[in-house]
Amino acid sequence: MLMFFLSEMIVDDIGLLLNLLLSRHVVCWSQRDESMRKIRDLGSLPSDAFEKYQGLGIKQVLLKFKYMFC
Repeated sequence: MLMFFLSEMIVDDIGLLLNLLLSRHVVCWSQRDESMRKIRDLGSLPSDAFEKYQGLGIKQVLLKFKYMFC
């Protein structure tokens, strides 16, 4: 009887863990889909943009964009 109770508790714990993992999986996939949609909405990079900012550091690029959009 005790063994049955313990195995039932283990099965319940595994079920809870699987539910948590499944919900996390769904959240990750929805975040992935949202990110891909945002990337598609941005469109393609202009051909000169990569060459223009290639030699700059991240802080310099972010500073230029900050002034560009403010």
